[in-house]
Amino acid sequence: MNIERVLELFENLELFLRMNGDITILSSYRILNQTIEFLKSEEDVKEKERYVIRSYKALFPSKGALSEFYIWDNDFEKRKSLNESFEAIHNELWSIVKDYR
Repeated sequence: MNIERVLELFENLELFLRMNGDITILSSYRILNQTIEFLKSEEDVKEKERYVIRSYKALFPSKGALSEFYIWDNDFEKRKSLNESFEAIHNELWSIVKDYR
């Protein structure tokens, strides 16, 4: 697992949610911040990988949390662009963690 890339994706997701989220994603936002701090720590790579997997599962369960996150805007193009940005981050994270689940 490329921990540096995972950290970058989590940081991008944190920024995206800070700019576009609301109170309903507060617990997911906390998980993201904790994960970012852990990935920046001196822990070994295997422990970081385990932490990433746990965090991913907490952020994207089969129902709830960020699995159902969607941005609504009356402007279709803006709504589409924002949701595509979110999905791009999610899809890349999934492609990294799917073999570790």
